[in-house]
Amino acid sequence: MNEKIYVNCSNAILYNLLEVPEFQHAQKVFIFISKYPEPFTRDIIAFCFMAKKEVYVPIIRNGEMLLAKYNPTDELVVATYGIKEPLNACPVEVMPDIAIVPMVAYDDNKNRLGHGKGYYDKYFANNDVYKIGICFSRYGIPNIDCDEHDVPMDMIITEEGYLL
Repeated sequence: MNEKIYVNCSNAILYNLLEVPEFQHAQKVFIFISKYPEPFTRDIIAFCFMAKKEVYVPIIRNGEMLLAKYNPTDELVVATYGIKEPLNACPVEVMPDIAIVPMVAYDDNKNRLGHGKGYYDKYFANNDVYKIGICFSRYGIPNIDCDEHDVPMDMIITEEGYLL
């Protein structure tokens, strides 16, 4: 995917997300800081700050995914698995209103294929939060072979629309 298509598709995902009532009403947003080739989340995060939403990002500590508050002035560093996180990030106990989740692929049943570490599935098994997966439509497949611990999304957003 060339850069122009990547940016245009990422922007379309943002515009589709802005129409979702669960996102509109959320005050505490759990979102990942993207790395290529994931949909670009910087503009989603910037919108959250403009809308006075609290932003939380994943951090990995002792083999567990935790949440850290993210502020627009935070310096980012590359941490575990090449994931960016705020410098001096500290885990916080908070229940977000929604989670915006990365996906390598998705299927027609709102199952997601991640990077295989299971961090999000473990987190969602213990935290009841509305889950919105974002992915480019080209990575949609008819069926993902799921394990019993895999947690489906409540909604998937692509540049083409929604899977409810």
